[in-house]
Amino acid sequence: MDRRAFLTAAAAGAASIPLTARAWLLPAPHVVRRAERRLVRSGGLQVALRGVARPTADGPLLPVSDRWVFGRGATGARVDVAGPDTRTAFWQAPGSAGGDVALLPSEASRRILPALFGQGSLRAVIDGLGVDLRVQSLALLGDRVAHVLGAEPRGLDRPQVWIDQDDYAVLRVRFRLERGGYYDLQLSAWEGPPAEGAFPQRLVTTIGGRLRRQLHLDRAQRAG
Repeated sequence: MDRRAFLTAAAAGAASIPLTARAWLLPAPHVVRRAERRLVRSGGLQVALRGVARPTADGPLLPVSDRWVFGRGATGARVDVAGPDTRTAFWQAPGSAGGDVALLPSEASRRILPALFGQGSLRAVIDGLGVDLRVQSLALLGDRVAHVLGAEPRGLDRPQVWIDQDDYAVLRVRFRLERGGYYDLQLSAWEGPPAEGAFPQRLVTTIGGRLRRQLHLDRAQRAG
């Protein structure tokens, strides 16, 4: 079956690939290594993003600008947020924060993004969330075929990471929070300027099925 027929046969959206396609699965450790090889390009980035955020679960969406600095290593990350009415906030690893902290990305995002783009470590995310690499499937996310590490087809109750089958970009991280339902981070449109494949151009976070943050990449550069 060629790629066009493969995509046509699958359902739209994040539909699961038929079980007969499991023979195409690569070993999960290989997929993780390839994804981490790609993430090495992200170390030392500074990125500016613009979009909207919902600081509280029941509140309105507000315009925000996030500026992340991903130094190399576990403690080299910082985010500064500018919100409406001159409201600002900051967070720096391993945990100092200030300003209107409700504007900050969620605690989960503040763990996942530095691990991916500072440490270049998908394994840190996998181990931290308890993703079971013995469980794996293929699925569609939009028009991208993904290796789903940690879940069977439609098995959305497990911690999982989604990796692009073709270029090994991280497309999705999903797990159940202790409170608030499912956390779901989707990272898309990796190719093209300004990051040239080192950072996604669109990040969307939902918690409990409700949009909490939707950002588009505005600028990217190497840290001085």
